[in-house]
Amino acid sequence: MDYILTRSRRKTLSITVRSDGTVEVKAPLNCSKERIEKFLTEKSDWIEKYVTENKAKAEQYRFSGTIPFMGKQLPVTEGDCFMFSAETGFTIPKGRSIKECLPQLEYVYRKAAAEHLPKRVRYFSEIMGVSPSCVKINGAEKRWGSCSGRGTINFSWRLMAASPESIDYVVVHELAHLTELNHSPRFWKIVADTLPDYKERQAALTEITLKLNGIFR
Repeated sequence: MDYILTRSRRKTLSITVRSDGTVEVKAPLNCSKERIEKFLTEKSDWIEKYVTENKAKAEQYRFSGTIPFMGKQLPVTEGDCFMFSAETGFTIPKGRSIKECLPQLEYVYRKAAAEHLPKRVRYFSEIMGVSPSCVKINGAEKRWGSCSGRGTINFSWRLMAASPESIDYVVVHELAHLTELNHSPRFWKIVADTLPDYKERQAALTEITLKLNGIFR
């Protein structure tokens, strides 16, 4: 079985099946290869199940000629240089792949995030009676947003692929952490009081994650 092995000062073995079907094993520094192989054999049925499922999902959401942006599926065409329009879509240089244009795509998303997200933070901050110390944009792949104990809110530029409704959910989610830095019932009540339909907005983010994985991985 092919897998990626990561060693660290951890005490236990763990297996992760990534969204593209890749198997990753995390092991202690002194863990023998024999023990790792035995662990993989013991978990082989579980691994096979999730590898099959994740590969099927990856195939379903692989790049199909459009890129999600602010809730729209914008077409990708070829041209002389990279261009972007929120109305007409993306143009990439002839002969180049989407992955090769990631720096330009990231610039588009970062610019949109820097313009859109602070406005939504200010809007919901007034409604919720909170105020972050600052708002930052980062390149996180696995987290749409985060909130530090010092009140700093971070958003991934990838969030701009989601619909405005789902973007607002992430904004409210992180602002709620300014009051409850956890996921307790009190936290979810704050979210629900602000966005009663937050579960639907939250669920829509899963599909966007899969679509982005199909484009950028």
